[in-house]
Formats: sequence, structure tokens, C-alpha cells
Amino acid sequence: MPAVSVMLCTNTWNTYCDRALLSIEEQSFTDFEIIIVANSVDDETFLRLITRASDPRVRLFRTWIAGVTFSRNLALHHCRAPLLAVMDADDIAYPERFAAQVEFLRLHPEVTVCGSSYDVIDAEDKKISTCLLPASDRDIRKLLVWRNPLCHPATMLRTASVRALGGYCGNSAEDYELWVRMSEDINSQFANLIQPLVGYRVPVTSVARRSRRAYVHVAGAQFRSFALTKNLLWLVASLFTLLKAWLRSNQP
Repeated sequence: MPAVSVMLCTNTWNTYCDRALLSIEEQSFTDFEIIIVANSVDDETFLRLITRASDPRVRLFRTWIAGVTFSRNLALHHCRAPLLAVMDADDIAYPERFAAQVEFLRLHPEVTVCGSSYDVIDAEDKKISTCLLPASDRDIRKLLVWRNPLCHPATMLRTASVRALGGYCGNSAEDYELWVRMSEDINSQFANLIQPLVGYRVPVTSVARRSRRAYVHVAGAQFRSFALTKNLLWLVASLFTLLKAWLRSNQP
């Protein structure tokens, strides 16, 4: 059984996806499987993916059900490893990423989610800036009320913990919604490694993240936590997110 299952979900196959897969294949830590879920791709695209995914560690699945939430849960269902590394199909994992996160989780069995800071990269993989994220569980939880303090494609999670929560929900904000549900369990702890471990292609992903639908899903997760905890900060955060949905959203 592999030590790590790597989740890579996509609805296309292009240069970005190829770079993402290559960055996984070239990790210094090698004891992993790669679970690729292709959703709503045509036959020609799927054949290109089959040809490219020749690494024996790859397990390839296809579904006609659109949407990243279903794809992530399908990948989660097929994970065989105790640790789950998340990757997006347009990002880059740095060579030491898996090694650093596996070692951290080995030394800190109380941590459920290990993320990291990240570099913002452009279409040619050149670094634009670096985003440093809070490192401790306490600081991550404080920031979680207001925004996402974890870069999802830079996270490594304990597979059993994600399954116990029922997997992913909240289309367009499935990662934030998962963190909020995890935060309701005092036994779940978060951590971020200070060093950037991924190149995050923000110009590609930011459009979907700033849609009105995404803001509304975030607000829904915040309001749900308010209803469960009666913490007024969650209610204020929910209303603030709804305000952003009207003022900052770039599409429905």
C-alpha cells in the first residue's frame, strides 16, 4: 500500500495539467499513487490523458458527472493510502513538497491537515509573489472565520478524517466548507509549513473563486457554523461575505 494518495481532478487536458502531473512524478518522496479523475471530457481528450498517464503509479478514472466536488469524492473513495495529498490541475508541486509534509505529519500525529505557504505563478511558471499563511492551529482557526487560511492544492490530509466527515460538499467552495466542518471537531488540528511548497496559478483559478456562487457557498458554511456554535463572529462573517458577493463578484 502506498504511503500517500495524490488527488488530481480535471475536466480538460492541456499544458498546465501536464506540468502539474510532471511535478508530482518528479517528487523526491516516491511512495505514492496518483489518482486522476477526468470529468466530462470527450473521447479524444481522454485518449490523450491515457497516453500521458503512463506512470505505473497512476490510477485513472473517468466520469460524466460534471463538477469538482463529485470528482474529489470519487478520488477520495479510491484512495488506498492513509495520507491524501491534494493537487489542482493547473498548479505546480515543488520537488520536496511530499517529503516535507509526510515528515511533519509523522512527527505531529495530532495534526489532521498540513498545508503550506505558496508562490503565486504566471502562465510560464514564473513566480509573481509569495503568500505566507499562518502556521499554528490557533492562528489558522482565528483566520478561518473570515477567509480561507489554507491553500487547498498545498494540503496533505489524513484520509480517514476526511472520510469520517463525509468528504467534500459545497460546490465552488468545497475546500473552505471542509475546513469549517473540521474546525467544529476540537480533535482536528491544522498546520501550515512556512516554506512555499507549491506554485499556485492564481490568474487561472481566481475567476471561479470570485464568482457570486462561490461567495454564497462560503457564506452558507459560515452561517451553518454560527447556527451550530452560536458564535456571533460566524454570523458577522457570513453577512460580510454576502456583501462581498454583491460588490466583488465577477460573474453569477
